[in-house]
Amino acid sequence: MKDEIAAGHSLIHAGQREERRKAIRGLIAHPIMREEDRQDLFVLVLRHQVWLREWFEKNTGWDMTVNLAGRFARLYKLPASPDPHRALTAANRRPFDRRRYSLACLVMAVLEEAAGQTTLRVLAEQVEALSAGDSGLPVYDPTRLAERRALVDALVWLERMGVLAIRDGETERYSRSAGADALYDVDERLLGQMIAAPVPPSLAEGPGRMAPESYADSPEGRRKRARHAVLRRLIDDPVLYFRDLPDEERDWLDHSRGFVYALLEEDLGLQPESRREGLAAVDPAAELSDERFPDGSSTVKHAALLLCEILSDRARRAAGGANAVPVGEVIEVIQELMSNVGQQGRWSSVFTADEHGAEKLARSALDLLCGFGLARMREDSVQALPAMARFRPSASAGGEV
Repeated sequence: MKDEIAAGHSLIHAGQREERRKAIRGLIAHPIMREEDRQDLFVLVLRHQVWLREWFEKNTGWDMTVNLAGRFARLYKLPASPDPHRALTAANRRPFDRRRYSLACLVMAVLEEAAGQTTLRVLAEQVEALSAGDSGLPVYDPTRLAERRALVDALVWLERMGVLAIRDGETERYSRSAGADALYDVDERLLGQMIAAPVPPSLAEGPGRMAPESYADSPEGRRKRARHAVLRRLIDDPVLYFRDLPDEERDWLDHSRGFVYALLEEDLGLQPESRREGLAAVDPAAELSDERFPDGSSTVKHAALLLCEILSDRARRAAGGANAVPVGEVIEVIQELMSNVGQQGRWSSVFTADEHGAEKLARSALDLLCGFGLARMREDSVQALPAMARFRPSASAGGEV
């Protein structure tokens, strides 16, 4: 009988651990989690919310909340360091630029005054008025096609997040005609939780002053900061290079390898890969990343994969680590590849077979490689990083990030 009870407790414990692992992974992949979108995961987050809140606070310094009235959970993720290669994306996967970010913020500011419903044309008019009153922003101009497209991208992103819900009409039509309209329901509870910043915008002296976090100036405070920074990198970044870590973070990692590996494997279901240059936490299920490489058949990913062989071979031959390649040479390589590959119809016609198209494709491919921690830009040259070698077509071992 005692053996049967012990076995039952073991099964319950294993089941609880699996539920918590799914909940952690779900929140990392979907920091804004609505019940209507992911009911099974939301139930697990609701069931283990106290434990989850403590786990994230202890290991990453990320706050987490569950809004029962709004039926959503919110994980306030903060990066270990700013990353210019990660951006919100429009419906067509085009990365947000500065204009789209500013318009998204203006729309959210306008929505704070909406009483549950609003229309697209009212939003456009109020965004125009609000931007006119801010000397630091260009005034929104609805007569320009590029401006309307930018506003549509911001609105569609807010629809995707659940802040806006179409009641009547179609958002996309506005990009084609300034006279088009749509009626929206506004989720005011979710709207109030969109911004994840240690310092609220109303209290910050500027956009760059919203990110600083506060830690005690003590040995324990410094260890806590180091733990949060290292684990954020391993959870959220494709690869962690030891040389990029400040001394305190590297010291903490050197003394906490066993703890880090156990946490990644048991709590997150990730597989740590250790190399001389750094660490990576590989997700066998490929669920936690919003982008994968080399998976996919896009022209940019294909070009980036071909560059992996060229750049990593240059790095292997370079003496003394001087393996930086001028971007101009990369553009020439891409132009040559386009003449061979593009004529076969395998690459998108968006990238024209001339110097302008080659430069556009080369910079897009390099941006992708930098975003995955495979390369680094230095002024107007690119340096291959160690992880790039695993994606050389001739490499004996490879895989996805």
